[in-house]
Amino acid sequence: MYPKLLLAIVLTTGCNSKVEGGDNSTQTDTSETTATDTGSDTSVSTTDTGDVTSEDTGVDTQDTDTSTDTTTDTDTDTTVNTPDLSFPGPYNVLTTSESVALSDSCTTDTITNIPEGAPDAAHVILSHGFSRNQGNMVDMAAHWASWGVSVSTVTLCHNWLLNNDPDQDAVDLVSFSDYLGGGPVIYAGQSSGGVRSVMAGALDVDTVAILGLDLVDYAEDFFGENYVGQATAPGVNVPIFGVHGESTDCNGSDIGLGVYDVARNSVALRITDADHCDFESPTDVLCTALCQGSNNSFTEEEIADTILNLTTAFLLWQTGLDTAGEDFWNEGEAAYEALINMGAVSVP
Repeated sequence: MYPKLLLAIVLTTGCNSKVEGGDNSTQTDTSETTATDTGSDTSVSTTDTGDVTSEDTGVDTQDTDTSTDTTTDTDTDTTVNTPDLSFPGPYNVLTTSESVALSDSCTTDTITNIPEGAPDAAHVILSHGFSRNQGNMVDMAAHWASWGVSVSTVTLCHNWLLNNDPDQDAVDLVSFSDYLGGGPVIYAGQSSGGVRSVMAGALDVDTVAILGLDLVDYAEDFFGENYVGQATAPGVNVPIFGVHGESTDCNGSDIGLGVYDVARNSVALRITDADHCDFESPTDVLCTALCQGSNNSFTEEEIADTILNLTTAFLLWQTGLDTAGEDFWNEGEAAYEALINMGAVSVP
């Protein structure tokens, strides 16, 4: 069984069983607010093995004691104080759906996930990939929110075959952040939504970080030489981090990695065996029919756990909610080295 938090989050003699979440479906009624309980209770019980007594045999062994201490110390607790972030977090999540006018050319559906009782922090705007919609990202958004991060999704108006305008989508994303109240924001996006997140982050002075999910850059010319993400990233002063899948046609044969190469502050990690669809949640047959890869070393669940651990950790770190999330991204830290050593991630 794949070790939750891959290993080393808990290096003890105990074991975890993953708690299945409830129904996290959301309503699309623009006036309805629902509450989702993503918390879980775990109880630990101890067994009394009784007292051990010694019997008096009447033999004086004071001067002839040849006993050998065979007691074995079983206390091997070397727990790393980092939770398994692939589990649902401790917060109940309020989900609100509404239609929002972002510009003259875009009135669209949005969903906002608010963790009840969480400290104030930067909010996250999560964008979908090419010819997809926010429905392909709602599970990931709800998961992040369960750890205390406010997350909103939006169906982009200019991210499909007959209307592909990343510049306008970037403007609309900043408008959406303003609609949510402005202030510190993290832009995150899958595939072409990733490059739009980089562009929005460059426009918005309140951006604190950018997160790519198998980011795919966009070429402005027919010959694929002028990529907007690579042109934009050098001017961005905030961290641009990302998780990336195996090189395939569906992620442009790693074309998005060029964004991290030219960014001022960046880290990209490749998720072993991950295909383009693994960075959606939920995905569907339209993606898997075209982009599903092979699982030579890790199962779909294991890949999903790795992605959730890394992305949730990044957001907790960058929002300041839990700076220990940095340990998943820094060489030499236990959480990072655990992922590397088990082959779950690599540096592309």
